[in-house]
Amino acid sequence: SNLFFSSFRSLLELMDIPFIGSSSQRTVLAMNKTMTRSMMIECGIPCPPGKIIFEDTIFNSDDIEYPCVVKPTTTENSRNFFKRRF
Repeated sequence: SNLFFSSFRSLLELMDIPFIGSSSQRTVLAMNKTMTRSMMIECGIPCPPGKIIFEDTIFNSDDIEYPCVVKPTTTENSRNFFKRRF
């Protein structure tokens, strides 16, 4: 799970054990797409238009431009990403 990988990296850092890959801080940031997107925009890195929809958000599907990508905000890589046609 994401928590395991970031905790494991933190433990290695605390013990001064070298490892390959990003730091625990960068890993946590990269796993949270909302935070990553905000930081990219703040740094002037172009991002496609986006919208964060929370689980309890009521929205009109007509407000979404298609094609679009719908993905959970806190999963690493492309987990829980499925291609669907509407």
